[in-house]
Amino acid sequence: MARAPRVSTRYPGIYQRDLPGGRVYDITFHRAGRKQWEFAFPTKEAAASALLDRKYEARHGQGRRGRKVKLVEFVAKDFLPHQETRVHQGDLASSTLGNYRRDIAADLVPAFGHLFLDAITLEDVERWQGRLARPPRGLSNHTIRRLVNTLSAVLEMARRRGHVSHNPVHDVKRPKARSNHKATVLNFEGICKLAKCAPTLDARHLILVAACAGLRFGEAVALRWDNVCLDEGDEHLLVVEHFYRGELMEAAKTPAGARRVELSPIAIEALTAQHVVGRSSSHRLVFPASEGGYLTESNFNRRVWQPTREAAGLPGLWFHDLRSSFVSHARNMGLPPALTEQLAGHSDARVHRGYTQLIPGTEPLVRAAFAVCFPAVDSSSWSLPGHSEHDSLPGSVTETA
Repeated sequence: MARAPRVSTRYPGIYQRDLPGGRVYDITFHRAGRKQWEFAFPTKEAAASALLDRKYEARHGQGRRGRKVKLVEFVAKDFLPHQETRVHQGDLASSTLGNYRRDIAADLVPAFGHLFLDAITLEDVERWQGRLARPPRGLSNHTIRRLVNTLSAVLEMARRRGHVSHNPVHDVKRPKARSNHKATVLNFEGICKLAKCAPTLDARHLILVAACAGLRFGEAVALRWDNVCLDEGDEHLLVVEHFYRGELMEAAKTPAGARRVELSPIAIEALTAQHVVGRSSSHRLVFPASEGGYLTESNFNRRVWQPTREAAGLPGLWFHDLRSSFVSHARNMGLPPALTEQLAGHSDARVHRGYTQLIPGTEPLVRAAFAVCFPAVDSSSWSLPGHSEHDSLPGSVTETA
C-alpha cells in the first residue's frame, strides 16, 4: 500500500499526511550533519514542540554519533596534531599553534577536560567566560576572547568529526576587545632622544634598529648576524624567525613576516656599532640577553623599557609604537603601499593602514606639497560678485545664460 503523500505546511520542518484514521504530522531536522525524520505526531502543536526540542538538543551538543570522547583526549590525539600539520603546510602561523597549546593546557583542560565533548553546553561556556572576567582571574577582554576562540576552534573540529552536532560557542556573546592605547608616533628627533635615554649601548642600538627597520620585539631579539648584511651598497637584514613567550618560532610571525628589510643610514650605524661593542652570544644573536641567550620581553620591559621611556618623558609609549613610527615615516615618504607593506611584513592592507599616524613636525612638508598642488595666483585679478568678466576663479568655468 502506497504511503500517504507528505505535504509541506507553512511552518518550516513540519509536514502533514492524511491517513485513513486522520491527519498526522512529521518533522525533519539535522543531527550530526544528517537529515533525520520523526513521524506521526497527532497534532501540529505536538510536532512543533518536538521540533523545537530536537533543534535545542542539536544546538547544545546533543545528538552525537560515534564514540564518546572527552575534551582532554580529543585535543591530545586529534586537535593539536592537526594544527601541527597545518603549520608544516604553511596554513597556520607557528605563534598561533603556541597560543593553542598554552590556552589548552592552562585553561581549557582544567575547565572542560573531564567533560565529554557532547556534554559541553552554551551555559557551561558562558559561566566559564564569566569566571575568567571576575576576580581573582580578572583577565582582559582581549585575553578572554582569545581563550573562547581557542575553545571554539576545538569544538568546531569536533563538529566536523561528528562528535557534536553543534558548536555551542557560536552562540556565545564575546566581550568586545577594546584598547585605550593610541599609538605614539615619534619623529626622528624623538627616536634619537629615546635611544639616548637607554641605560646600555645594547638597548640603545635595539631601539634604533626597531624604530628604523620596523621590527617587532620578537623579531629583533631573534635576529642573528647570519641574517644581517652590512656590505656597502647592499645593507639589509632578513626576518626569518621570532622569539615569542619564551619560545623560538622557526618561522616569521606570519607568512608575510618573512621578509627582507633595506636598512636606513641610522640603522646601519647602530648595527655596525653593535657588531663592535655589543654583547657576545653563542647563538650569534644581534641583541642577546646579558648571559648570551634570548632576551625576554618581561625582563626588557622591567629593566630597560620602563626606565627609558620615563627618562624620555614618554611614560605611555609602547615598544610596538616604534613599529608604527617606522610605517608612518615610510608611508609619509611617498613609498607605494606595496613596498611599505613588504617592509613591515603586513599581508593585510587594512592592518597596514592602521599603523599609519600623523608624524609630528611634518607640517612644512604638507605645506610644501600644497604649494605645488595649489600654487598662489594674483588675487588682484579677482573681482567681487557682480563683475561678470572676473566672477570666476582662475581656471574655472563660468556658466552663461
